[in-house]
Amino acid sequence: AWASTPLRLMWASYLVGWIIKHVAMKYGGLTVYDRMKPIMMGLVVGDLLGALVPNLFGAAYYFITNEQPLQYLILPG
Repeated sequence: AWASTPLRLMWASYLVGWIIKHVAMKYGGLTVYDRMKPIMMGLVVGDLLGALVPNLFGAAYYFITNEQPLQYLILPG
């Protein structure tokens, strides 16, 4: 929902994304917007992989050692 914790923590990211899209559409049009799509998708995928890889290593560590791994905070706490 709108007042959820992730939204409260990531509102600035949504704002920056909206501003980039708005500027690209206003000054570059659809051509620039379409050329920027792969870059923006790369940023999103890179962010997701940055969160996924430590979790996968942590799960593997747990199954091998049966000890809880160190925690990685994805969202600021």
